[in-house]
Order: sequence, then structure tokens, then C-alpha cells
Amino acid sequence: MKVYVIVFIFLSLMLTISCDRLTKDEITTSTKVIQSIPENERITFLAYTLGQGYMQEVGSQIIKKYPFPFLLRISKRLEKKFQAIKKPKYFATNLYQFVKNEYELNSRQMFKLVLRKKLCYRGKCVDLKNIGELFCPF
Repeated sequence: MKVYVIVFIFLSLMLTISCDRLTKDEITTSTKVIQSIPENERITFLAYTLGQGYMQEVGSQIIKKYPFPFLLRISKRLEKKFQAIKKPKYFATNLYQFVKNEYELNSRQMFKLVLRKKLCYRGKCVDLKNIGELFCPF
């Protein structure tokens, strides 16, 4: 068991190191999109995009109960700005699935993450401030 933990930590460390050392040509289009957002708007953009992915997953039945993006309380100007950003096809869905799978979250937890921009569960926390570190493989 100890060997597996050491190997996992080593591989995690290697992934972190390799992601930090990407060249400009190696950075994915999705990462470029996220990095192009001003830092003061990035968390809101991530919440907005994850919210779009959530709505695509759960369907229109939930829109009446939880109007999106109204619950995020962002301005119409910012919403239009986020909509106008050129993104890869299925960007919101792929981002949503990536975060959901990476952190092993269910739909309800994802909804909470979108609204709160931070979610603590089972002794660990997911914070949209730090989530950008994961986008190397995305």
C-alpha cells in the first residue's frame, strides 16, 4: 500500500511539474481561453462556464427553479462579455465534466461549487481561485 501512495505522489508531482513548464505551443486552447480572462473576472468566468455545463447536464427542467445565470448575480455587461469570448466547441460541457470527474463531485456538489465558487467536502476543498492549476490536461 505504501508503494502505491509513493507512486501516486510521485506521478502527481511529475504532472504538476510538467504542467508548470509548458511552452507557449503546448498550452491547450482551453487553457488559453481561461488565461485570457482578466484575473479579477476569472473566478466569475469559471463559475459562469461551469454553470452553463451544469445546465446542459441537468436540462431545462431545473431552469424554472434555478434561473441561470441570475443566481450568479453577475451584470448583464459581464454576461455578454463572457458569451462573446471565442471558445472551443463544447467548452462548457468539457470543463464541467473535467472538474466533476477530477474532484469526484456529483451534480448537486457541482451546483454548490458554481454558486459558492468554493466547496468543501470529505475533508478537502475545491476553490475556483485555485482550479486554474488543473487545466493543463483540459
